[in-house]
Amino acid sequence: MPWLALLLLLLLVPTADAATPRPRTIVEDHRHYTRGHDWHVQLEVGRTATRLTSVVVYSQECDQTGFTQNVAFGSRGSFDVDRALPGGEGRFALSGRFTSADRASGTWSVTTPDCTVGGKFRAHDASGHFLLGNPFEYAPKRIRGSSRRALTLRRLQRRTRAAGQRFTPRYARGHGYKMSTAAGCPGLNHARKNGTSMWGPLLDPMQPQSLVYWCDAKQRWRLAGMMFRARGSSRPPTFGNLIQWHKHGGTPTATWMTHVWMVRDPVAAFATCAPFRAFAAAGMFNYHSYLAVPGDAPCSDTPGL
Repeated sequence: MPWLALLLLLLLVPTADAATPRPRTIVEDHRHYTRGHDWHVQLEVGRTATRLTSVVVYSQECDQTGFTQNVAFGSRGSFDVDRALPGGEGRFALSGRFTSADRASGTWSVTTPDCTVGGKFRAHDASGHFLLGNPFEYAPKRIRGSSRRALTLRRLQRRTRAAGQRFTPRYARGHGYKMSTAAGCPGLNHARKNGTSMWGPLLDPMQPQSLVYWCDAKQRWRLAGMMFRARGSSRPPTFGNLIQWHKHGGTPTATWMTHVWMVRDPVAAFATCAPFRAFAAAGMFNYHSYLAVPGDAPCSDTPGL
């Protein structure tokens, strides 16, 4: 009967552009390397697929990162976020829905007293730059506190700085690390062992998966930090969002990565960018313009940037 076919069609229409997200999936969309107009939208689904565990909205133009957690889904995989930015001067918003188990689309915006920017996004998990944990440049100041997580990370920081004394370029090469000069000099260059795969224990300063060296304009090399890996199929610990893990690509073979920089202040040591202000304060080296990639880019407060 015609009316029955029409009824079935009407019932199908709302689900054509809506879906239940896959538990624990992470989807993102971004525009990078735009010279001032970068943006990043990321959604992390909880284990029961009833809420978003975390939401990140970043705007380079407004120099702001919006971050919130535990956002309940509306009907048919929809979500609607409108929150204050850190510091309270401005807001960020995100609205949309999941269109399949691992895809979402909608609109985003960041608004401050002197900046308003936004647009559409189509997020998916096939590729991109994903992150877990702290979405901001520096670790939260509570990392200096007395919580069990903060104490654990500061212990890791001390062990990393102590172990770093042995990792001269000569020692690293002798122990299987392959030096890369892709960033040039001056620049931050990696020395990797076993390529980009995960090997060895998690967060072990005696066996870091990668070393990060600063090479200055006179070809002098100094250890700036260690980069640790975790398996891409797992969810590594963020210690209550005190640190950030990031990875490039959504496949299980793409490993998670996190840095520990060779500076005393844990807020800077666990920065998600290269903390040149702390390097300079420690008398290690100063910033010079270099070819930067996500994870090794200078922090926005870098003198001379």
